[in-house]
Amino acid sequence: DVAMIFFAGHGINDNNGVFYMLPVAADLERIRTTCLNFEELKQTVSSIAGKVVVFIDACHSGNVMGSRRGGADINAVVNELSNTENGAITYTSSTGKEFSLEDPAWGNGAFTKAVIEGLSGKAAFGKNKVTIKSLDAYISDRVKELTKGKQHPTSVSPPNVPDFPIAVAQ
Repeated sequence: DVAMIFFAGHGINDNNGVFYMLPVAADLERIRTTCLNFEELKQTVSSIAGKVVVFIDACHSGNVMGSRRGGADINAVVNELSNTENGAITYTSSTGKEFSLEDPAWGNGAFTKAVIEGLSGKAAFGKNKVTIKSLDAYISDRVKELTKGKQHPTSVSPPNVPDFPIAVAQ
């Protein structure tokens, strides 16, 4: 079994430095009740019995590391989700210091467009399945193509995870 979690949006720290992911209906006056605490996501990921794939489409997620000025990046969060204990294969839309670009013509961000295309079969590369490694290669190339080299998606896998299929090509 494979569980997939996709988040696109922004993040913020509360007054105690706890990072929250902001969904579309987020209310900054009620962060704890309208936003997703990153610790809860981490606990959910670690409690899933099967394989877990996490997609995060967010501009360098400024406050993930507890910085209230937005100078931090998402790299440590990705490493935390992908460590042996939590075990998630994690894809991010950009490096920790980059913006995640959008274009009205795409209908969303470059990363989301590439993920949708890849899972729809374009990452199968002539085979009948999309694997975590073929999707990684497709997303990386496609996002760089769409953004003319301005955005570089990343991925991290736990140690010793073999390649496995996550979608069937049509």
